[in-house]
Amino acid sequence: MESLDLIITGSQDKNLNLWELSTGRRTTIVKEAHTDVIRSLAFVEDLGFLSASNDETLKLWTFEGELISLIKGHSSFVFSCAAISFDKYVSGSDDHMVKIWNNTKCVQSILHSATVWAVAVHSTSKDIITACGDGSVRVFSLDQSR
Repeated sequence: MESLDLIITGSQDKNLNLWELSTGRRTTIVKEAHTDVIRSLAFVEDLGFLSASNDETLKLWTFEGELISLIKGHSSFVFSCAAISFDKYVSGSDDHMVKIWNNTKCVQSILHSATVWAVAVHSTSKDIITACGDGSVRVFSLDQSR
């Protein structure tokens, strides 16, 4: 894949900012991208990026800042998101849930004992790693043979 000349930021102001890396120039502002604080952003290969917010949603965007889809299903702040593939995502929330999404449909919910502060996806195995407010880190495999 060709390298992108792009940095994306999101913050307490609820806006997404797209920046040209080579010049440091802001190219796009998506005002009110969410209705509450933006907590996490994740690159989605060949497609765009995800954003997660205190508004209990995830959103999928193009690299130009155009909304592709709204993903609902958490019942509290969404603190973290990551992409497994171009159409599969994972999110962690203050509702103690890790959710695995196929496009906008939740295909699995994994209950944790406390807030899920961070989720990550291993680059080769595609294992899902979660960091929970109970002090534990958990690894979940999508490979049913393991």
